[in-house]
Amino acid sequence: SVVDAREPPRFTYCPKNMEIDLPAELDAVSAEFNEPTYESHCNVTMHESTGKNGSTPLGPGVHLFDYTAHDDGNNSATCKFQVTVLDKANLTWDSCPVVGNPAFDVPTDPILGRYAVISWDHPQVLLRGEVVPFGSNNSVEN
Repeated sequence: SVVDAREPPRFTYCPKNMEIDLPAELDAVSAEFNEPTYESHCNVTMHESTGKNGSTPLGPGVHLFDYTAHDDGNNSATCKFQVTVLDKANLTWDSCPVVGNPAFDVPTDPILGRYAVISWDHPQVLLRGEVVPFGSNNSVEN
């Protein structure tokens, strides 16, 4: 039988994007996913360009995985996905704004009638003792 070397390899399984929680007592966690699988009519080699795999310890943040399968015919296919490690357990509130009762504490806007704009500073959130940038101000129309 004749093999068509122009037909590229095809991934038969590529993990979906995933989110995992980082336990409070750890600095990193493994994603534990099944490696991508592929099929081809030629000899194929597969590699992950960032040097990571399912057992690589991952710290908080977004981690990209980029697998490429190359065959003898110089064809290739890619499998890309991301693992987001959430560090929810280590977030703490450093400050929280106090907003008064708008009916009593905020004057009514003369142009808008009964509506008023209430503004406050963002609360500060600490992640492992470091301030997480949130922005400067927020406002809501009541």
